[in-house]
Amino acid sequence: MLLNYANLNDVEFEYLCQDIMSKKLGVELRRFAAGRDGGIDLIDDISKKNIIVQVKHYIKTDISGLISSLKKEIPKLDELKPNQYYICCSKELSPANVKDIYTMFSDYMESDANIITLIEINDFLTRSENIDIVRNHYKLWISSTNILQDIYSNDIFIDCEVLLSNIHLDEKFFVQTVAYDRALECLAKKKTLFITGDPGVGKTITSKMIVLCYATNGYRVRYTTDGADLSALKRALSQNKEAKEIILLDDCFGQAYFNMKETQSNELLSLIKYVNLSENKRLILNSRVTIYREAQVRTPELVKSFDNKEYKVHIIDMSAMSDIDKAKILYNHLYFNNVKGEYFESIKQNKNYRRIVNHPNYNPRIIEFVSNPYRYSDVSSSYYFDFILGHLNNPSKVWDDEYERRLSKVDRMLLTSLFSLTDTTASLDFVNQCFNARIQSLPEVDLTINQFQNSLSRLQQAFVKIVDEKSKRTLSMVNPSINDYIRSRINTNTAEKGDLINTAASVMQLKKMLTPDEFKFKMLSAFNDGSILNYLFASDEERVAFITYFISYNKILDMRYQQCIFSYLSKIKNVNIYEKQVVLAIRIFEHLLDYEVYTFYQIDGFLSDFDMLEEILSYFDLEDLIDAINYCHSLLEDEKKLNFIFIGQNVIKEAVEIYCDCVDADNFDLNIDDFVKDSCKVVYYGNDEYAEEPDIDTAIQHIENSIKEKVKDEVGNYLNNLPAELCLSASFMDKVCIDVSGAEDLVKSYLRSDDDDDDRYVGAPQSNYSEIDLMFNR
Repeated sequence: MLLNYANLNDVEFEYLCQDIMSKKLGVELRRFAAGRDGGIDLIDDISKKNIIVQVKHYIKTDISGLISSLKKEIPKLDELKPNQYYICCSKELSPANVKDIYTMFSDYMESDANIITLIEINDFLTRSENIDIVRNHYKLWISSTNILQDIYSNDIFIDCEVLLSNIHLDEKFFVQTVAYDRALECLAKKKTLFITGDPGVGKTITSKMIVLCYATNGYRVRYTTDGADLSALKRALSQNKEAKEIILLDDCFGQAYFNMKETQSNELLSLIKYVNLSENKRLILNSRVTIYREAQVRTPELVKSFDNKEYKVHIIDMSAMSDIDKAKILYNHLYFNNVKGEYFESIKQNKNYRRIVNHPNYNPRIIEFVSNPYRYSDVSSSYYFDFILGHLNNPSKVWDDEYERRLSKVDRMLLTSLFSLTDTTASLDFVNQCFNARIQSLPEVDLTINQFQNSLSRLQQAFVKIVDEKSKRTLSMVNPSINDYIRSRINTNTAEKGDLINTAASVMQLKKMLTPDEFKFKMLSAFNDGSILNYLFASDEERVAFITYFISYNKILDMRYQQCIFSYLSKIKNVNIYEKQVVLAIRIFEHLLDYEVYTFYQIDGFLSDFDMLEEILSYFDLEDLIDAINYCHSLLEDEKKLNFIFIGQNVIKEAVEIYCDCVDADNFDLNIDDFVKDSCKVVYYGNDEYAEEPDIDTAIQHIENSIKEKVKDEVGNYLNNLPAELCLSASFMDKVCIDVSGAEDLVKSYLRSDDDDDDRYVGAPQSNYSEIDLMFNR
């Protein structure tokens, strides 16, 4: 296993060598900064100077550069006169190179074995007894596995294209903070972790690295931002309970969440409960702290549920960081962005790095911004620190200079067009269509060249990124702060907002830019004059679904839309009005069967195709199916009801069997305490000693039997709502197999001791400056 030392900056490599040499020599080594120590990197005793270790992270430097650097150490050693001098370097050296270096330092070395090359370092770390050191240096080993080569494997990473699009950059810029270590510890114990914090503090990159860590340990990774369909996610997890899986639910309290119906709030709790009960599942939720606080106000009962044992969630607020973690993030960005020496000196001068680390507006996203060479290319080295400080003093202005001075009008129009379409990702082709429709009216834009591609090439990496998502190319902002910035600009610039609305080519743009009342008024007008048919949609399926939804809810009677209705019914589905705002198919079906709409569009003729009707009814789950059948039954003429009864009964039977297949025990509100106590048996140990102990198998059996009775009652209640002629025989339920899963997990979870440690981590303690000074003064 060849570990990836190039992923470490020079400070991280020094930390690694400190761990290696301390274990190798059996002594505790301390670190020192250049200038203070006269050339010491690591030492055992500052007064005796028995052992000195020099660390050289010269992985990209040729051998002559390393030799030249080492020669400068000779006068310092002659003054310090250690008993033993060691060199650790991140290069593979030839025997001749080792001999030359040993000759230089032979007075202070026992043998050339005191020269530790990359080969010796790697041999040491790959021994099983040293795995603890490897595990402590995340960036070192994550690339040594094959996991990053497997990021497009659907067997390991499911729906993770967006999440892992920049992973090869992320792994380099990631810093293993106290919050990350705490998150791993908590997730191992608690199974469900909630990461919150201010925008830009590192919630996403921390979540990515956690799931990668789990992936290297054999876990399958699932990623979703779709809080509107958590039941489907849970069903997917339930298909293989033994499979090790970790789920990342991104932006779990975003705006889409607040548009959920109450049952979907329960779905989130159900998912949490399921994971907490499952030995092989882990769940990460993340959300901005402001949105989490909003959730505490808008859905207080849901958030309070996180304190209950069955829905227990460990909460980590990443907003509070220790000084040392802030310094590591700053240094790491400067190092891997290859910030030139004179620019770095302006940060070292007068210990300016302390002012950055201690700034009340310190934020990793601002550090990422100011360390990007593209951002400071026209800033002189003497003003680099002032450049950083200016952005920290005015964080809301971070993007102003870029947006107003560096971008052309066309580039800004592409950014605002993307913003108007999505908060996450949109089809690249769809963005292209909407952008081109918008610039058509601009006489100053040369349409003989491909403005979209030209603008895209200028904006990529700095503002937008392209992701290959399920063989479809999508476009998104490089990070959420750009979305926040553009939202702020548009909300305070009525002229720009008006232009976006007036040139909108997609209904999705109008849905985002207008108030609900304004949107409805605009849509009613578009449906009345037929211009809705000219709007762009991401797909024809999305077009007919939206048109059918709006017609059914607003009783629009216009034969131009009849074919859209028939097309929708032939492939009935839930409708995303905007991103994750979902209208359920059963509600659309209900509105379509309103007598006035039903008769005007001659839907009765369409539903006379009983094969099609059976396909439509088969889409619904049992609860919605009962409603759908009742709607149809009330409208069908008597001569058609006989065939409908036959079809309806078959579909109902199939729905009941699906409902009873793999019933999750955790979906039921059971008093496990009663079942466990009722299963207890007296166990004798001899010498008149005995105790009552629960019989787990008996408890499980009783729970399963209780759930089966509950399922029969639930199904019976649903079926009682059917018309008399559609009722199933009394013996039908006796033949249905009810498969209950998860009862064992319920019992084991109940018997598991409850950990009463603090479940709310709010940052690390502050550090003194010595470690930070050491980092920047090497």
